[in-house]
Amino acid sequence: MDGGAPGAARQSARRHEQNLSDGRCILIEERRTAEGGVIGLRVDITEMKRREASFRLLFDANPVPMFVCALDGHRIVAVNDAAIEHYGYARDALLTMRLCDIHHPPEHPDLPCLDGEAVDTTGRTWRHRKADAHRSTSPSSRACSPGITSRRR
Repeated sequence: MDGGAPGAARQSARRHEQNLSDGRCILIEERRTAEGGVIGLRVDITEMKRREASFRLLFDANPVPMFVCALDGHRIVAVNDAAIEHYGYARDALLTMRLCDIHHPPEHPDLPCLDGEAVDTTGRTWRHRKADAHRSTSPSSRACSPGITSRRR
C-alpha cells in the first residue's frame, strides 16, 4: 500500500481498439501508475462489435422512421433513412433537434419517456411536425428504454 489518495494510480490512461489479423477485435486500455509503471487491460470485444453491427444494420435499413435520443436533454443523436424521408428534414437538421421538436407541442406532457420512464405506447397516435410544417399522424409503437445508451458509457 502506498497510502496515496484513492485513484492516484490513474494519472493517465490510453484506450483504443485493435483489429487482429484473425478477425478479432481487442479493447486495449493502458494506465500509468503513480510509481511510473503501466497497468494494461486487454478485452476481446469481437462478439460485442458483431452484435453492434447487426443492430446498426437493423436500425439503418428499417423502413419505419426511427430515432436514437440522448438521455440528457433528449437530443436526437441518430436517425435512419426512413425518418429523413418521412419527415423531410436533412440528416444534419434532425441531429440538431430534440425529440420534442418533432412532436406537436400540446402532446409534450404525454411523453413520459422524456422523463426516463420506460413506457410502451403501442397503438397511440402521435402528431409529429414535418419539415414542410405539415403535421403527420403516426401510429407509434414507442418503448423508451433509458438504460440502453447508459450501459455503453
